[in-house]
Amino acid sequence: MSIQTTPDIDLTACEREPIHIPGSIQPHGILLALRSTDRALVYASANIASLLGLEPAAVLGRPFGDVMPDLAARFDGDLAEPAQQGTSRYLRTITLETKQGERAFDAVLHRSGDYTVLELEEVPAGSSASLDTLYPTLRRFVEQLQTATTIDDLCRVAAQDIRRLTGFDRVLVYRFDEQWNGTVIAEDRNENLPSYLDLRFPASDIPAQARELYRRNRLRIIPDAD
Repeated sequence: MSIQTTPDIDLTACEREPIHIPGSIQPHGILLALRSTDRALVYASANIASLLGLEPAAVLGRPFGDVMPDLAARFDGDLAEPAQQGTSRYLRTITLETKQGERAFDAVLHRSGDYTVLELEEVPAGSSASLDTLYPTLRRFVEQLQTATTIDDLCRVAAQDIRRLTGFDRVLVYRFDEQWNGTVIAEDRNENLPSYLDLRFPASDIPAQARELYRRNRLRIIPDAD
């Protein structure tokens, strides 16, 4: 009888994944990139076809004001003063007439090299993101921060409130050593998930290009891992 063996696992494979060069975006958003010098549309997410009835191949390279005059007019002043390199700016919530009817989108602007990137993220129906809704959560968070006496307490409070704000199944806080090996020092999770508290992960678990991505973009929320 032959003996089956497990192939060797290459633990360095993740280090070669080009995760800093995304090939797709989350499906609830629209991404448009304009050349800063002339506002020509140079990149567009494929879903502008299903949402706005525009074929990307037919609009790329053309002036933004020609292919999307309504959007261009709404953001004319914002595009004249785009966010500084490495920062993003929330503009406002707008309503767009899509092929599925009227939908609300949060608009965010940032720069990437020679391009101005406009992101439109759909607002879930019935949700409320007003300051009146957010204020009690932020006030409670600040009050808890004032009572925290150790870094561990601070991290625990942060994990709880970030999970409360995002609705994620789990939030982890890592501490890294000089070799970038990580230890989970705080977590908040639902009852169905096992605890990762105090677990240690090698540096290869979050490889160099992933750490650099988090350094450059401090807020990176992925609500759907698929």
